[in-house]
Amino acid sequence: MLKKKEVTSKQAFDYLREQINSEKPLSKFLSQQDIESGKVYTFVPEYVSEEQLYKFSTGGLYFSEKKLINGAWLSEIINESKPRIQQMIKDYLNAFQNNCCIFEECNSAPTDPWVITSKVEYVHMHDDMYYFFDKKNINPYMFQEAFDGSGGWYFLCVLSSLEVEKHANFAPFKEVSSRLLKTIANNATAFFVEAYDHEGYLMWIKS
Repeated sequence: MLKKKEVTSKQAFDYLREQINSEKPLSKFLSQQDIESGKVYTFVPEYVSEEQLYKFSTGGLYFSEKKLINGAWLSEIINESKPRIQQMIKDYLNAFQNNCCIFEECNSAPTDPWVITSKVEYVHMHDDMYYFFDKKNINPYMFQEAFDGSGGWYFLCVLSSLEVEKHANFAPFKEVSSRLLKTIANNATAFFVEAYDHEGYLMWIKS
């Protein structure tokens, strides 16, 4: 059973800043915010110890048997908090028409062959790609693709709020401005990063 636990601490803020330490615009604008004035939470199995709780870079939250894959014994990555986080994001989007979320794509660019041939909808600032959702466009397939596809060497999903008229600036395949991404970061009410070696997340909430 998962438990929501507050982990607001210097360790948590240091880890968050490591995760948003990217040259990509949204991460950069978010890193300029006073995140230390907010609260940090995670969702972990109830048996996780206090010591393990604060080891945000280390996995092992779940017990899993190793399997022989391509000649190597590997443990399956288990992340039971994933559907809970996804539902929280969808509930936030449905709560108010101004609410929105944006995923920062850390791996791909619009010119990549898989992007050109795929049906994944994105917005971009030059070669930096983002996936934008609001109450009107929570397409289940696109949302799942964005959630799974935007992860890599880091994962970032920002919950924010914009005047509904400005949402049209994030229409599929449109180029967005630096000013708009900065507004998203300035208006951020929460954001999520991966933790525990892909087995969980940290959730920052504005205070």
